[in-house]
Amino acid sequence: MENQSSFFNSAKKKKAVCLVDPFDNVRSVQRMILDEQGYEVDTATDLEEAAALWGSTTYQVVITEYFFPVEKTLSFVRFLKGQSPQPFHLLSTSTPIDDQICKGLFDAGLDDLLVKPYGREFFLTHIKKGLEQQALSQGYFEKEHQGRSLPSQMDVLGVLEPHYFSRFIRREIKKARRHQESMSLILVRLPKKDQMGQEFDLFYNELTGLLRKSLREEDLVGRENGHLGIVLEKTDETGSQVLGKRLLSLIQTHPTFQAQASWQSAIRDLAFNYYTYPNPSNVPEIINTLLQEMEADVRIQ
Repeated sequence: MENQSSFFNSAKKKKAVCLVDPFDNVRSVQRMILDEQGYEVDTATDLEEAAALWGSTTYQVVITEYFFPVEKTLSFVRFLKGQSPQPFHLLSTSTPIDDQICKGLFDAGLDDLLVKPYGREFFLTHIKKGLEQQALSQGYFEKEHQGRSLPSQMDVLGVLEPHYFSRFIRREIKKARRHQESMSLILVRLPKKDQMGQEFDLFYNELTGLLRKSLREEDLVGRENGHLGIVLEKTDETGSQVLGKRLLSLIQTHPTFQAQASWQSAIRDLAFNYYTYPNPSNVPEIINTLLQEMEADVRIQ
């Protein structure tokens, strides 16, 4: 892992962020968001690795998952509060945390808590808030003011817009090639928006919410040319088809969709298509295009 230098070396140095999450896809999504905003980002899979990084880099923001047991996370919170300068510590988790544990974390020095899933702008707003809070308390760098709103590129964290989604698939194919592993993509064809009218957005939100809750945290959902796509790392064709059938059954029997007559028709129009690298049964256009681009990159190099 390549570490970045502390911003003490230059007043214009990018702000350094450390992402700590056990899931590769979560780290990749968050890193893409922060990279595009000009942050220097290091990643770690656990708290021990993150603590080891601290010796060579001073981070302004540290974003961690909740790690079991609670004392492990509490110890890391206390570790960060013992550093000079103290980073802004944001806990980003999908793990239900009761009031007593939450109080203990904040009493130990935790600065902020986000419960997944959440929007891109919401995520970036909390990062900027943390940087501003650190600037006010420590005086290390000038507070930034930006009057423009951030472009929305995802609905909720893990539900990527097409540009990000194609980039992520490309990254996953490269990783699967490098490690000689399988990766699968499920494309879920949605009903056309003009057919459902004003109900489409509500239907879409309910559907993506159900998919996100029914997948592993490391799996990723994105938009692609009228489809919803699900990226499954280290998953073969059989595994992806078993998952697709289970998801379709969950959708068809879910009370929310059963209660809406117009939605039942939309559900009947859903279609699941599958792609698995390196042995595809069919190749969606997005994958075929990305593979051709990657082959062209190889020839150019």
